[in-house]
Amino acid sequence: MRKFVFFLFFYFFLFNLYAHNLEDLLKNPSLFDKKVVEIEAEVVGEPLKEKDGIWINVKDRNKDIVLGVFIKNTLWQKRITHYGSYKERGDILKIKGVFHLFCPQHKTTDIHAHKIEIKEEGFLREEKIPSFKIKLSFILGIICLTLALIYLIKNRIWKRR
Repeated sequence: MRKFVFFLFFYFFLFNLYAHNLEDLLKNPSLFDKKVVEIEAEVVGEPLKEKDGIWINVKDRNKDIVLGVFIKNTLWQKRITHYGSYKERGDILKIKGVFHLFCPQHKTTDIHAHKIEIKEEGFLREEKIPSFKIKLSFILGIICLTLALIYLIKNRIWKRR
């Protein structure tokens, strides 16, 4: 019975201590307010420098949920090599820090990171345009130029009459 009670206590303690993703954090923010959480997310956007640290934005891997993370140690900015955008996928970070529903220092919902670990390196996305689209755009361009030429010729003939 003691083991069962210990297991239940340990399970609920871990549930309140760690969030598995940003969706868990933002669906029930009061459960995690001012508690240490651990998330795994992609870095997106650009780092924003502040006098006592930097801000990065992290995006949930599965959904379009974004949250700001404040990092006091600016050395981490040099380790993060890829910031997610249209052209590249950002580094996947494992971030451990304190979640604030309303941070008194920054006046917003954020995470103050204590430990950051790079789980996966980001990479440039290679955009491949299907040959069908290239051919179609070329054909439509020729059609547009032909119609413009017909329009110009027709207007000059009608103006002479």
